[in-house]
Amino acid sequence: MSIQQIINEFQNYTYNKTEIISKYVKDLKNSGALDTNSLQIQEFLLPEIMLLMKKALVNRLSADLLFQNNYWSWGLVTLYYSNFFLSQSLNRLKGSFFIRLDGNIKNIKFNNGNYTLLSTSGTDSHKKELQELRSNYIFLAGGSLAENKFLNSLPDDYSINPHFNESTMRNDINYTLFYFQEFSTNEIKYEIKIDDCKKDYFFNNQVSLKEFKLLKINRSRFELLFHILKQIKETNTDFGIEYNKFMLEIEREITYKFKKETIRRVENYFNKNMKFNMISSVLIEELEGLIK
Repeated sequence: MSIQQIINEFQNYTYNKTEIISKYVKDLKNSGALDTNSLQIQEFLLPEIMLLMKKALVNRLSADLLFQNNYWSWGLVTLYYSNFFLSQSLNRLKGSFFIRLDGNIKNIKFNNGNYTLLSTSGTDSHKKELQELRSNYIFLAGGSLAENKFLNSLPDDYSINPHFNESTMRNDINYTLFYFQEFSTNEIKYEIKIDDCKKDYFFNNQVSLKEFKLLKINRSRFELLFHILKQIKETNTDFGIEYNKFMLEIEREITYKFKKETIRRVENYFNKNMKFNMISSVLIEELEGLIK
């Protein structure tokens, strides 16, 4: 399924935000009405995708605020979760994603016009989601130049070394005792200086620290998600209305949280010669100039 096929599939989906898919499936199972070969979940998909995008956006904005206050370690962990929620959203668009049902991870897959419910093995939901994202969108590698620009959205192939594992990076930062040195030193961990973090934060598609690959991934996944959703809204009237409402909500939120005087204060605090944005440049672009 190409990007255009995704857009075509969603053009007639209605928008019903009264149910979460996992709860809907659980209620069907409990009532004895669950047909695992034909889940009628089309009306719930776009609202759930938007909810996950909101979660990704809140985490990204939170990471920006943490970075600008020199809380780099927790900012990177927060950035990881933004990437994870983007993965969940993109997987729902592609038609193969995961839910929890009675404590077990289930795969919902679109096949021959129907959404089906499949059993899976293993308990690592993050690993499953990221591997599925690669499987779902690997077609980008053989696509047009327009599609190739989204390749940074894909997780690495973990069977090939060396590779970058997002979940492992999150765990290393959060659970080892090497990070979170910002209070007492000018480093976030041994040999990673705060000044280097600032440089990678304002990168031009190049990062020197492996930790900031999370930022490069975040930019690409937001670009891919916005690219698809903006085209769906042009062909789906119901979704277009909800998408425009969402943009207004974002405008109010960003206007409240990210004011010009705050941006200037932060810029001065860090480096008068550094252009240091309160919000990432990709979100400025994709949120259609809401920050002036």
